[in-house]
Amino acid sequence: MLKCLIVEDDFVFAIDTKIKVEEIGVKVIRIVSSFLEIKDALSNEKIDLILSDVKLKNGEYAFDLFKSMTDLPPIIFFSGVKDPSLYQKSKITNPYIYLSKPFDDITLKSAIEGALRSKIDLYAKEGDIHKKDRNIFVRVSGQMINLIPSEITYIKSEGNYIFIFTSTRKIVIRSSIKTVISKIESEYFIQVHRAYAVNILKINELNIPENHVQINSIQVPVGRKYKKVLLEKLENL
Repeated sequence: MLKCLIVEDDFVFAIDTKIKVEEIGVKVIRIVSSFLEIKDALSNEKIDLILSDVKLKNGEYAFDLFKSMTDLPPIIFFSGVKDPSLYQKSKITNPYIYLSKPFDDITLKSAIEGALRSKIDLYAKEGDIHKKDRNIFVRVSGQMINLIPSEITYIKSEGNYIFIFTSTRKIVIRSSIKTVISKIESEYFIQVHRAYAVNILKINELNIPENHVQINSIQVPVGRKYKKVLLEKLENL
């Protein structure tokens, strides 16, 4: 069963939302209301979806925490405050949708189903990665997924696994960053850190003092020994 985290400091509204979510068939793992509780839940639970109020009772804004985190599940923000500036600030976390409270059952169901479809994790083994011409094909559950290199935004190495991110999905492969880069085989895709490689055409911003690049809402670190090559590539675009 898919699992959901609700971030809400209004207990009555949180319980009502929990009932609606579980009627859809998604289990609510926790209801939390502070940064500390959010971090604890994300560290200790397998969470597939976050439903979060934008502003919490203690004056914290959920997007201030989420913008500093990577590999988050889909986020659905909601707020009872009609403040356009909050909506604009929340966009840095690239939420699936932003709802106004109160919302009805159909609106919530539609938002949840759409969010879960938008972030499908596909798992494959290294032997299931195949290359034909300049495209990569990944075998997942008996189906071949055409992974077009130009659609990849960045990849991340974590232990023995590589996480390949596009704008619509994440594919998890048991492999090494060196092997995956060699298969992508694109002049625009380079390693920028021992654990990260990026498509330089997807970079929104390069922050030299803080040693990271911005890709959509994600900050990807840039290692010292990779910085020179990255700068040269960007200058020659």
